[in-house]
Order: sequence, then C-alpha cells, then structure tokens
Amino acid sequence: MLASDGADDPGIDTIIGWAADDGPQFDPGAEYAYSNTNYHVLGRILEQTLDAPLDGILREAPWAPLGLEHTWIEGPDTAPPQPTAIAGGHLNGLPDRPVSPDWRWASGGLNADVRDLVRWNQALVDGDVVPPSQRDGMFTPSAASQAAGDPYGLGMMVRTLPCGTAYGHTGSTMGFQSDTFHTDQGVTIAVHVNDFFSEASDIAYALCDVVSAR
Repeated sequence: MLASDGADDPGIDTIIGWAADDGPQFDPGAEYAYSNTNYHVLGRILEQTLDAPLDGILREAPWAPLGLEHTWIEGPDTAPPQPTAIAGGHLNGLPDRPVSPDWRWASGGLNADVRDLVRWNQALVDGDVVPPSQRDGMFTPSAASQAAGDPYGLGMMVRTLPCGTAYGHTGSTMGFQSDTFHTDQGVTIAVHVNDFFSEASDIAYALCDVVSAR
C-alpha cells in the first residue's frame, strides 16, 4: 500500500474547523444526516478526555480483551500490527492507482481483517462491549433517521434482510469498501473489497440470501 505523503492534507483540525464554520444543517433531532466529520470530532474528544493519541487509545480499548490482533487505526505515524498483509486499495478497478486510507483518521482510517470484524460485530451486538443502556440506544433508530428511510441508532445501522434484522455498518473510502452485520438469527457476515468499483453490500446481501435459503 502506498502511504500518503501528507502534502495536500489540510489536517484534522482544519477539516473540523470548516464544518464548524458552516454551522449546523438543522436543529438537533429535527432531521438526520450521516457525517464523517463527526467521527473526527469524536476522535479529538477522546484524545482530550484521555490525554492520549487516538491510535494508542484504540489499541488498548475497547477491543483489546477480545483478542483482535489485526485491528488498528491507520495514519501517517502509525503502523499495522505484525504480521499483517496489507491489501492496496484501488480506484475504479485500476491496478496502477493504489491509494491509502491513512488520511481518513477517525472517519474511516480504522482497519481490521474480516476475522476481527466478525468477532467485533458479534461482541458488540451480543452486549459484550457496551452496557445495556448504550446497546439499546444503538439498536433503536432515531425517528429522524427512520423518516429519512435510513434507520440508524447510535452508530449502528439497522436493516431488515432475508437472514434477519441486521445490526452493523458499512464502510467506504477511496479504494476500499466494507460491510458487516450480525443478525437476530445469529448470522454474521463481513465483506471487504479493495476497489471502488465493486459493492461490498451487494456481496454481503447475496451471502445473506444464501444463508436464508438454507
């Protein structure tokens, strides 16, 4: 994978500043819109609250007790755990244009192999990561998100699929896509693709159909 040299990177705080300058799109709770920038804000809140860099915080918790050895946040100053084989991301299926997600930081720079992704989502949905009150909030879509046709709890997408009610999340950045969910019927699916031409969710839904048929 080619790393970003950072020459054109405006910096996380600059990105947050741009969003703050624009002001809110609507009053809290009035509508729903997904925002990657909010994850940058959350990352800075974690760093200031715990007085530590985000990559260090995430290496220790919350997945350390789960034994997720191939999960880390990528950035210019961090390296993947060893041994880890890194797949290069590609734009529109072009093998000569590899890209790196290190510039996404908290808004999409988190990496995991599919085994770790499955183990994490199972633990998260089964209640082994957060207390029951937070888990309920994750599984309960807001009224605004339901009205927008995109049921979304606290950081959790809620989808009705042939293999059950699915709780999880998609991920998409330049050169990479992923989808993972754990259903109320005990089915867990995780898919990674390393180009921006295929659709990870299409593959995940096809696997869901196969499981449902059986």
